[in-house]
Amino acid sequence: MRPDDIFGPAVFGSQYDATFGALIDYARLSDVLLEEVPPGTGFLDLACGTGRLLEEIRARTASVSLGGVDLVEAQLEIARGRVADARLILDDVLELSRLELSGIPPRWVGHAGFGFLNLLPAVQRCRLFAACARHDGLQEIWVEVWSPDHQQTRFTSGTWYEHSMSHGFLRARNRRSRAGEVEIEFQFFVGGSSPVVSVQQMFEVSRSEIEAEAGRSGWRLVRTIPCTYRREPDSHLLLVFSRDRSYAAAGSEQAAEGVRRAENA
Repeated sequence: MRPDDIFGPAVFGSQYDATFGALIDYARLSDVLLEEVPPGTGFLDLACGTGRLLEEIRARTASVSLGGVDLVEAQLEIARGRVADARLILDDVLELSRLELSGIPPRWVGHAGFGFLNLLPAVQRCRLFAACARHDGLQEIWVEVWSPDHQQTRFTSGTWYEHSMSHGFLRARNRRSRAGEVEIEFQFFVGGSSPVVSVQQMFEVSRSEIEAEAGRSGWRLVRTIPCTYRREPDSHLLLVFSRDRSYAAAGSEQAAEGVRRAENA
């Protein structure tokens, strides 16, 4: 599934930052992430878009190697202009067939942002963790989810949650799908009465769901850190997953079978 199939091609490329990207406080998010990057480790942004997060990280430090993966060439073209020294790869993050992490640094962390993760149903989230598990250079996976307190106070099923932002106005509401998943309808306005972004189907993702899905591919939750994705205090949690040593020690055949189960879930 291509992102421009969801939002429409006009939202991507040069229009992304003024629309969907305006929801993200990249400066605050980069501060949280940089506190967690171990020395000598590279940072790989999965579905990096136009490179805004990578740009903020580079502005704060030159000591972290940066990389990004995205499926939309128009996004990567902008990202290359922002962060010239980053390893930017045109690839599907659910496959990562073109990703090459050999060389320096030998260790990387992979980051899957909240906005991207919410576009994926459970089966595709499992594929993401499985794809990451195939790359030994990825030692940790970081994902963002809503904090339970924020979720409970902001959302009532079927009721619009509205939030004014510095660049526009957000409306969202959730509902239960026929498959039992909680779906989110999302609209974003930048002046005028018509939304510049309108998404009929996003997916509400909880910590317990992500922990179970990641565990199928041998990832173990090691840290949970309060953070914010938007200009609201502690609205989200950063979940840090590390490779499960007992899972890896069980042997390559069992590990491969776990990946296959995740991909076929």
